[in-house]
Amino acid sequence: MPFAAITSGPANASGQAPQGMPNALMLDSKNNLLTSVGTAGTESLPSQRLFTTGPQTAITAITTVQTLWSQALNSYLLNRTNRTLRIRGRMVYSTTSGNVATITLALTLGGVTLCSIATTATNTAASVNLPVDFEFELTVVSTQGTVGVIAASGVVKAELGTAVTTAIAEFLDGNCVSLNTITIGTNPTAGDTITVNGTLVTFIVHGGTAVGNQVVLGTTATLTATALYTFLNASTDVNIVKATYANPSNGVVTQTSAVAGFTPWVSTSVPAKITYTTPTVNLEQAVTLAVTMTAGIAAIPSAQLVMGMIDAEGA
Repeated sequence: MPFAAITSGPANASGQAPQGMPNALMLDSKNNLLTSVGTAGTESLPSQRLFTTGPQTAITAITTVQTLWSQALNSYLLNRTNRTLRIRGRMVYSTTSGNVATITLALTLGGVTLCSIATTATNTAASVNLPVDFEFELTVVSTQGTVGVIAASGVVKAELGTAVTTAIAEFLDGNCVSLNTITIGTNPTAGDTITVNGTLVTFIVHGGTAVGNQVVLGTTATLTATALYTFLNASTDVNIVKATYANPSNGVVTQTSAVAGFTPWVSTSVPAKITYTTPTVNLEQAVTLAVTMTAGIAAIPSAQLVMGMIDAEGA
């Protein structure tokens, strides 16, 4: 409930906000976030610091995935469309003579990998405490009941030379993709719909002529899935083209992000007939956010998080 009413000028003849659109400040006491609601009835969250951490225990002999930093998030922190978290930090790593390796930093939420960024090979000389800066951003793009679809992006800036005086290499989030699966288990009927990345697609009667964002039903679920794939693959719709599509097996259409940092999503008017799996997270439960590290080619002898911070903003 609002704990403080505010005014921002007359919204009507009596100087009051329209009914149902109160000006207010609201405190999320669980997460200690202060949001505002204006006369349009839209919640807004200015950037606020959630967590700050100092040096963490060093990890060693890094080859497979190890946790560089983890932070428990309270329940309901992310149960808002457009809620954004910015995760920033600096780590240092060391190498031995002839130790050429790649570094991969990944952002996970509730065990789901949202973004993964790999560097090129490190130097061939022994080095100590070379810096790596990273910044990830995740945004809740849609909520479907208790779960949310999250888009993520990021950048890693790494010193891959032999000393901190050499040039910093920057690596962007080309690996922030998401593979999702649409399964048509039961053939839909005319008028059923599926929403792909925000664009409504309607199934029409078998033998009909599709116009715009329509898909002609096949005589079986398998044929309808193939027709859906053909439509999505050929579409030039601004939302649909944010992903690429495949029809790898009977009744199945897969959806892979075609835009760095974008997580494709689907909803449907007939969830009993069309199911959809995606890396979603339950937004009403406490969840752990983590930055993980993996080394390729050879092991990284040691790495340590020096500092990290998480800011929240958006809705």
